[in-house]
Amino acid sequence: MIAAIGNPNGRPNSDVIKPWINATDITRRPRNMWIIDFGVDMPLEEAAKYEQPFEYVKETVKPERIKVRRKVTVKSGGCSERLVLACGERSQPL
Repeated sequence: MIAAIGNPNGRPNSDVIKPWINATDITRRPRNMWIIDFGVDMPLEEAAKYEQPFEYVKETVKPERIKVRRKVTVKSGGCSERLVLACGERSQPL
């Protein structure tokens, strides 16, 4: 999927498919996990132009997310649990 070509926008899937790395990958053997990240401000129409990643999210990720939908809990700063990434713009760097 990452090396696929032919998106309508002419961009590579590597724009939105990124390695998922945490401390376990650094201190032990890497797990070679990847994440599809369209960012917090990419419009749906633009994300859909990354055809294979978008289709994977639509067919595989979205149904699972719907199954485990949780009630929104309010976090400090008024950001809900699901909007913390979007609200990150309001966060100050350490």
